[in-house]
Amino acid sequence: MAPQHSKIWPEVLGVLVIVGMLVLFYQAVITSMQQGELHRMAVASQAEATWHCNTLGATQASQNCRLQITSAKAAPPSEPQRLAQSR
Repeated sequence: MAPQHSKIWPEVLGVLVIVGMLVLFYQAVITSMQQGELHRMAVASQAEATWHCNTLGATQASQNCRLQITSAKAAPPSEPQRLAQSR
């Protein structure tokens, strides 16, 4: 009986390793999808803000608006963004 019993453990270990790798792959895919969605939302927000500034025309308000967009790009991420990025 001992020979049959010892043949099972390598198979069980192999299955556990494969399942573990699948779980890690799944987590990596989910994280990538979340980061992609955050990036898409940031790009859309940036485009909307730029469009808004451009509709103000060639006024001082338009220039100030563009400066605010530029300074917002350089600012550190807000708390919700940092929390989302840390997941």
